[in-house]
Formats: sequence, C-alpha cells, structure tokens
Amino acid sequence: MPILIGISIFYLVIGPAVLDPRYISWIQDGDPAQQYLGWTLFRQSPWQIPFGLNPNFGMDIGSSIVYSDSIPLAAIFFKALSPLLSEPFQYFGWWTLLCFVLQAYFAWLLARLITKELLQQWLITGLITFSLPMLWRVAFHHYLLAQFLILAGLYCNFTKPLQWHKLLWILLLSVAVLTNFYVFVMVLVLWVGNACDCMRRGQVALRTLCFDILLSSLFLIGVMWLAGYFTVGSNNSFGSGMYGYSRLNLIALIDANGWSWLIRTLSPTLPSFAGNNYESFHFLGMGGLILAMCALWKIRASKTVLLQQILCYRYLLFFISSLSLFAITNWVSVGPYSIHVPIPEFLFSLATVLRSSGRMFLPMFYLLFLAILYIVTRSYSKSIATTLLATALLIQVVDSAPAWIVKRRYLAQTYENLNSSDFATPLHNPFWQGAAKHYKNVVTIFTPPKKGFIPPNWAPFAALAAQYHLATNSVYLARFDEKKAVQARLTLEADSNAGHYHDDTLYIIGDERVIPTLIHLDRSRDLFARIDNFNVLAPGWFSCATCVSVPKEAIISMSIPPIQKGQNISFGKGGVGSLFLIGVNTYDNVGYGWAWPEAWGVWSEGNKAQFVLPLPSSGVTNTLTLSMRALVSKQHPQQIIEVYVNNVLFRVVTLTDPSKNSIEIPITSAITQAGFIQIELKFQNPIRPKDLGMGDDGRLVAIGLEDARFE
Repeated sequence: MPILIGISIFYLVIGPAVLDPRYISWIQDGDPAQQYLGWTLFRQSPWQIPFGLNPNFGMDIGSSIVYSDSIPLAAIFFKALSPLLSEPFQYFGWWTLLCFVLQAYFAWLLARLITKELLQQWLITGLITFSLPMLWRVAFHHYLLAQFLILAGLYCNFTKPLQWHKLLWILLLSVAVLTNFYVFVMVLVLWVGNACDCMRRGQVALRTLCFDILLSSLFLIGVMWLAGYFTVGSNNSFGSGMYGYSRLNLIALIDANGWSWLIRTLSPTLPSFAGNNYESFHFLGMGGLILAMCALWKIRASKTVLLQQILCYRYLLFFISSLSLFAITNWVSVGPYSIHVPIPEFLFSLATVLRSSGRMFLPMFYLLFLAILYIVTRSYSKSIATTLLATALLIQVVDSAPAWIVKRRYLAQTYENLNSSDFATPLHNPFWQGAAKHYKNVVTIFTPPKKGFIPPNWAPFAALAAQYHLATNSVYLARFDEKKAVQARLTLEADSNAGHYHDDTLYIIGDERVIPTLIHLDRSRDLFARIDNFNVLAPGWFSCATCVSVPKEAIISMSIPPIQKGQNISFGKGGVGSLFLIGVNTYDNVGYGWAWPEAWGVWSEGNKAQFVLPLPSSGVTNTLTLSMRALVSKQHPQQIIEVYVNNVLFRVVTLTDPSKNSIEIPITSAITQAGFIQIELKFQNPIRPKDLGMGDDGRLVAIGLEDARFE
C-alpha cells in the first residue's frame, strides 16, 4: 500500500513525462542544468580512482561528481551501465519516483508506530508523502528529494535498537553521503542523537559506542574518498562567507509562499517572507495547519505523555534543535524583520561550509509534523481522528493544487512542445558543430564572477561539450578548490596575453579581453570571430581544410590604433579612447557599463565599468593617469571607487571634486609584458542624478571618464 501511495502522488503531482530518459527539456536551467551536465560529462569521462572524479567537467580546476550535485550514488551506478543507455540520458525522473516511493514507505513505517488503525496509517502516509517542502524541490533540487532518509533516521530513533540497526545506520549514512552532503549532515545528526539516547538508556555501553563510531567514521571517510569529496581542499571555495543568506525565517511553518489557494484568495497582497529564499520554505500546508490547531487544542491533556517522550528522546531533540538554530543563523528573521547577532569569525567561516542553512530545518519539520499526528491520533476518538486526518489530507492536496499543478503542466508542456532530447542553447550557428568535431576542449576566458555567484554563460558551452564529448572549464560547481581555479585562470590569461593557444582547444573570449587578444593574434592562422554574440578564437582554423568557412562580417578584424607615450587619449565621442570602452550602452541589459560617449567624455552606468588600453608601442612607460569627473554634491559628497588593474585590486579611491579628479596607476613589469592594461572600476555608492535634483535621469552614475595619458 505505501508503494502505491508514493506512485500515486508522483503521478498526480509530476506525471510520467520525466520518466523518459531522453527528456532533458525540464532540466536545462540553473541547478538542474548543473546536475544534468555534470552527470553527462562524468559519464563521458574515463573511469578513475576515486570513482567520482569528473575531469571533463572543470578540467584544471579538478572536480568530482559530488560537486555538480548530480547524486553520486545514481551517477556512478548509471555510468557503469553507460554502454546500455541512450544518449542523452537522464535519471532524475526515476530518482524522483524512487524518492516518492521511499518517502511513502518510511512514512508508513512511522505511521505504524503512531497508530494501529490501518486507515489512519494510510492517511498519515499520504500526509507525510505530500509534504510541501518536498514538493517544493521537485524539478529543482533533485538531491533534496531524498527526504526519506530523514524519515528513516527518525524511524531508527523511535524503534528499539537491535543488532541490525547498526548496519541500517551505516547504510543510511552511506546513501546520504552519496546523495548530498547536506542530507548526510542531517542523517548524521539523527544518528548521533540516537547513539546518545541509547547510551543514556543503558542499551549500549560507552566502549561499544566509541568503537562503533570509530569504525563507522573510517568506513564513511572511505566512501567519501571514493565519491570524490576530497578533490576540494581546505582552500576557500564557492560561496565562502555566505552563511546567513539562505536562512530560515521563524514564520516558515505558516508562510505559504503561493502554496495555499485559500491564503492567496483571502489575502492576495500578503507577501511571502521566504520570497526568493527557497531554503526557508517549510510550510506545513493548510491541512497540516488544521491538524496543528487540533493538536494544540488537546496538548494540555497530552502534556504528560509528551513530556515522557521528550525525556526519552532528549538527546535527539537537543541535536535537532541545535540544527534548527543553525538554520536560523545569526541573522534572526521574523517576517520582514531581521536582527544580526555577531558571532566569532572562525565560527562564521566554519558555518559557511553549510551556507544554505535554511534547509537544515527539515528534521525539525518532520519531527513536529509527527508530533502533531501523534497527538491527534492519541487524543481524539478513532472516528474523529480518522475524519480529521482524511479532511486534512484532502485540504492539503486541493489547497496546494494551484502551485503543484503549475509544475505538472510545465513538465507536460515542455515534453509535448519541445524536442525533449535537445538542450536549449543560444549556439545556433553551424560553426559550433564543425568546431566541436575539430577540437577536444572548449575553454572560456571570462572575468571571474563575484564569489558566491554563478559563472556567466557557463551552460551553453558545458552543453556543447556534453553533446560532442569534449572537456570544458565552463562549469558551475557547488564547491571548488579556489587555489586551483585561480591558478588555472592565471595560466589561461598568461597564455592568451602571449598569444599562446592550444591547437586542440576552442576558446571563448570575454568582451573585456578582445583588445588583449587582438594584440597578439596571428590573423593568418587563427580565427577570431563574433558568432552568436560570443567572441570565439579557433586556433589553426585557417589551416584546416575541412573546417567550415566563416562569413567575413563575423570576423573581428578591428585594427588597434597605435597609442603614443604622452598622447591625450580621449574617451569622448570620436576619441580614440572610446574604442577601448567595454560595455557601451549595456546598462539596460546587464546593469552596468558606459553610456554613449559625449563630446567631453563618457559617464559610467551601474556599479562597475571597464576599459582596456594597449601600451605605447615605443618608449618606457611608467604610469597611466586617468582624468575624470565625479557625480557629487552637498547631499552626496563623495564617490568611493575600487580600482582593479588586470583583475587585481590596485587601491580604493575617494573622489570629492565634481570636475577635477585623477588616478595615477604605475605600469609594472607584468603589465609591460602583457602589452595592455585592463582597468575595472567598481563603484561603492553610485547615485541617480534625479535623486540629487538633477533632472529625471534614473541611471546609477558615479564618474565621467574624460581622458588618459601614458607617461
């Protein structure tokens, strides 16, 4: 019966389309794309020890299947079956079905501990399987659908410890660590709580417990090593310093966030305080809230039994409560209000390992839900309790329908209307197919994103690599070794600066590197073209007899005007400096860049702006002096600017004069060797002119760049 309940809810909420292994249209954006592309490139990589290594997905960065969140357990299993599988192949639909079935199974086991009434067991199984925090993750965080592992851990806590429980805990912890590290930590906390409670009750000796913990830890470390967890060292990795961003809001249990028809109908303007912070979504559902109110009504009569249960499982409750406090973080949020509680830096750094902290409330969510169900079934008569459970389940399904039906329709429509086996991509030009057959790697050279942010345009080139069995550094990883990543980027930039390119690699060049690339370009041999709005450098393309021809208008043939020492390089309209501005008139699209140059110079737009200048062709150059205006006034007396030179912070300057400001930058030997200087200005406090009473200009403006001069 529980298996049937799990399958039924799966088909109701999701439908059968995702079970088609060639259907990948539903996993092409954001995290699902990361998970699918990580798996596909892992499948194409040769077997290595550790088994989870994924060299094609990251190249010199070094990665494993763990850090693309591709569910290592499933990825390693299906890689072993790869010769028998279709291409493309996705297992996330079947994984989702498995999670629903196991969620129902362990919910049923827990229901049997709560009540002996068969109908009530089925209803409780349905309520727990229809858990909204689980449905919320559908088609998004596939690994977090494994909430059955939390239920299994709770079940082990609430049953008498037998000999086979040790093996079950090892199995649960192994499956959890091969699913996702967050899930592993939650199950680990349940295991520790169970161990402490068993020792307190005298069910296990301290020496035996210590031996079991040691043996289990060694086994789990081995499993983690085989999965590839240790490809990331102790260096700061993606997301460092982000603890507190994805926190739990204290009203999460009643915050519907669009998952209640009744709340949305009665109060359509009521905001969701989870908002885009999907980690805070732990809504009980209207059915769950009704049961919670019924339980509260009877809690006084049940307080003695509840107190006994709390004392019996005191360590479990302590550790789950600690995990919930961790989920709240040191930014305590209640609705729209937040209070910051300072914590020591070393604790903050340690907590950042689990930066998406809000999800760590899941064990407490299920513990509270089980407590509610326990009180309702034990405090009301059989008929009333059964009626309450049935009514709550019906309301839960119907009231949340507007939300889960959207998911179901999306999955069905994309399956019917799109070519389900094609990965949507902006790379439409026939050039890409020809290039993918000619090269072994596709490498991007972009300015790295701010720490904690997703790399721009990573997916199209990862998809290109996946389709044609290439290796790529165009990846999105949950964690990576920052030291390796920095070294890989510096090596790429140094090779590019010197005009050294590998003949087996296709390069995608960021707009900020067009000028440096042109300086050292071998135009007789290498193709440098603008294709599908990307700058592409194809080494040896003109020496390839079988490579497709590229239209002349696509080739970047811009000649670099020579710059002389002492020359006034004007950034105004028609000035030579305007040719070297990066991102003119891009503010509406990307939120930063430069305005159209005017006679005197050019205004910045947004919170940053860039330009690149080639060095003078003759003479020794010692400094570059920039002259600029600043948008300042009595109300806004200064502009604070971070000045980056070739991607390295040079200094922070403060401008206070509206018309006469200069920044002097020394020309180092490294800049001289590169042959160019790239300047990025990051504005800490840009302001809208209209906010200063200067017309109705609503752009964010900081400085007006006038000219530059090499000395």
